[in-house]
Amino acid sequence: MSFLQENEWMLLNDIIYKIYSIESLSEMRQTFLELSKLIIPYDSASFYLASKDKNRLLADPVAINIAQEKLPEYDEYEQIDYTRWIFMSAKSMAYKETDLFSKSERENSKYYNEFYVQRNIHFSIQLSLAYNGTFLGIISFYRPKNSKDFTEKDLFILNQLKDHLSYRLYKEYLITTGNTENQIFLPNKNLLTNKYDLTKREIEVLLLILKGLTNHDAADHLFISENTVKKHLKNIYKKLNVKNRIQLLKFHFD
Repeated sequence: MSFLQENEWMLLNDIIYKIYSIESLSEMRQTFLELSKLIIPYDSASFYLASKDKNRLLADPVAINIAQEKLPEYDEYEQIDYTRWIFMSAKSMAYKETDLFSKSERENSKYYNEFYVQRNIHFSIQLSLAYNGTFLGIISFYRPKNSKDFTEKDLFILNQLKDHLSYRLYKEYLITTGNTENQIFLPNKNLLTNKYDLTKREIEVLLLILKGLTNHDAADHLFISENTVKKHLKNIYKKLNVKNRIQLLKFHFD
């Protein structure tokens, strides 16, 4: 049984659309945090990118309810952060800290007392982002001690989003490192024709949707009606054995 109701799936769909369609990486991350609060309530949150400086693990943060001048302070605590091994594993992973450590282990640690307590933080859920063995960033949602811990539903939601976020960040990583020859971001057209029997027009519609275009924008791009795009999408769903836009957007990871 799904954790989510129809309106929550619709919100997830909107978040995924924003991940792909907002050009500015900083704006995308800020929007992601703002929309995420509607489906995973939190008190504060941050979204760091992996640092290009070998002497630092994280860089370029955006946040909600954390003062900008407080954000770079993570550098001071990096060496005592008991979760940094997860970043170093270079695997996408959603986790609650309370699932990784016992209450006494956390509350007796230097990191908890110097970082969490000083910021009125107790509960956290985090999403480490990686792609092709490259660590790309970390998202953290926080709640105070007088609140409730994050839930399995919250983990489920982050797991629906992790591939999309990792994929978007990896595209940016390849561009900034000049490694664009390795950008294989979309399904192979021959595979779509030979294995899934998609028509040329269905492939055109699919690739535009995977790039983040709305049905309306895809219709304008192809000079066809929006209803025609919807008909093509219905056929694409059936041929690819997916039920909705979220599954369609995840297709190229499978």
